[in-house]
Amino acid sequence: MKARLIAPVAATAIVGLIASGCSTSTESSGDVPGVTKDEIRIGALTDLSGPFSASGRVQINAAQAYWDDVNAAGGVCGRDVVLDVQDHGYDPQKAVAQYRAIAGDILGVQQILGTPIVQALLPTLAEANVYAGGVGWASVALGNEVAQVPGEPYPVDIANAVDYMVSDLGVPAGSTIGSVYLKGDISADVKLGLEAAGATHDLTFVEREVAPPDADFSAIVASLKQEGVDAVMLSVSPAQFGGLVNQLRASGLDVPVIGQHFGWNPAALEGLAADVIEDDVYVVSPVAPYAADLEGVKKAVASYEKAQPDGEKDWSAIYGYGIADLMHQALEGSCDDLTREGLVETMRGQTSIDTGGVFVSELDFEDPFQPATLSSYISRVNADVPGGLELIGATEGESAPDIAFPSGS
Repeated sequence: MKARLIAPVAATAIVGLIASGCSTSTESSGDVPGVTKDEIRIGALTDLSGPFSASGRVQINAAQAYWDDVNAAGGVCGRDVVLDVQDHGYDPQKAVAQYRAIAGDILGVQQILGTPIVQALLPTLAEANVYAGGVGWASVALGNEVAQVPGEPYPVDIANAVDYMVSDLGVPAGSTIGSVYLKGDISADVKLGLEAAGATHDLTFVEREVAPPDADFSAIVASLKQEGVDAVMLSVSPAQFGGLVNQLRASGLDVPVIGQHFGWNPAALEGLAADVIEDDVYVVSPVAPYAADLEGVKKAVASYEKAQPDGEKDWSAIYGYGIADLMHQALEGSCDDLTREGLVETMRGQTSIDTGGVFVSELDFEDPFQPATLSSYISRVNADVPGGLELIGATEGESAPDIAFPSGS
């Protein structure tokens, strides 16, 4: 059975409401943290110096460009939005200390980059009822009232990618598929997605873990070849993606490869041979690639390139814009109750958020225990397009609805 390819959602509203004007609350801000008569201050806890710093920098630059545009158009609720950026370097203890230092001065958090950082901070944010946007896609955030997971969680992407391998890439049911993933951070989520897809298609998985510093994958590749895998899933860091693909191909293992989006960076193109780039290498993602011909993506690119004309063209720019847009829509709906409680309540009342294709479909945040969508984008690695990824379309396979998330959903 083919995975259902879905046309990306057409934008029915102006993304981010930038051009629609902003309502102005007449209520006093009182003692609300991060809110004055002139400003709304929001936090971002990201990685600007650690293993995901390349992506983190692009995301922050795109988000700042977004808010600069919004502020130039009148702001939100009659106020400018100020982004307070903290670099945790992918260190959970440092992130906790940074959040404590700024907690009294922000209304909410626009972004928390890194699964271990999200895990460390969510209990504190939940206790204080602080909106936590841009928390990434780890399923540990599901079931948390304050956490806004921007699209489908990792297990859904894994299940949809494997479904796509079977339905569209010629991998037969009953096959053996290799899965290489980062130890610790997302291993449980990868296993959830593999389990669901494996049951649907009677698949066997050969699982191999890597640590963030690893660069020599010869033993892993040799074991995958020995096991006779028919395809490979990669859930690794940007520094590892290209090396793994190169070593897979050098070994003679010419099978379809799908990587999760957080492992893709255009820099990988520099180390990949042309024949490797064009040979069945794909990326699964909740956010559209940089070159996608979608209204929301084109707006994101225009905003980012105006502010960063020499900036890296990567999906991370689209994501940074997208999570700022989600925060904007939540703020805009909270102008009459511009409090932490009001912001969370507004976010949970949003059942059909349209980002013009930045995220894969309309997003429903009503139930914190359920993913906002069960769809994923599939792109193909292509050196001839900006960002190195050519959008194929959106897919929603048959396995994702069977995922048993540990949150109880």
